[in-house]
Amino acid sequence: MKKITIVGAGFAALSAARKLRQLDTDVEITLIAPKAELGALKNQVQHFWEKMLHGKNIQAVEC
Repeated sequence: MKKITIVGAGFAALSAARKLRQLDTDVEITLIAPKAELGALKNQVQHFWEKMLHGKNIQAVEC
């Protein structure tokens, strides 16, 4: 299994993670961010990204 680590949890990082998941369902994707939750994104934007990434097997790791 391929392993991909993305540093950050902003729009670009989340978009990259989502696109990678679409291209390869068997890749392990890890987002590294200051908090394990997507804390940089507030309210409706947070909800939008959580909905888009839900069930995509993308892990967020606190650093």
